[in-house]
Amino acid sequence: MHDDNKKKVTRTPHVFSPRKPQNLQRRASTMLSRVREQADSHPLRTLGVALGAGFVIGGGLFSPLTARLAGLAFRVGLRMAVVPLLTQGLSAVAPSSGASEGRADS
Repeated sequence: MHDDNKKKVTRTPHVFSPRKPQNLQRRASTMLSRVREQADSHPLRTLGVALGAGFVIGGGLFSPLTARLAGLAFRVGLRMAVVPLLTQGLSAVAPSSGASEGRADS
């Protein structure tokens, strides 16, 4: 079925606005000044972001080094999560370290 009653969408060609280049320049200038302020106030963070971006852009995201680092981070995170749980569980099961009845003091 063909419906001729549908409204036809007409698109007007993009009209060049002379204000847009100035607006773009102003936004770029604002962004650049914000980046400079952040770099001046947090230089180590800026360096870390730059190193991370260079690593990813350089193709290091799917490298063997990244796999090793991710594995190491996973193991360390797992240990940091499991060890406190084990110590809490053992401290709940084990008797308190106070004076025991069968212990000889010297």
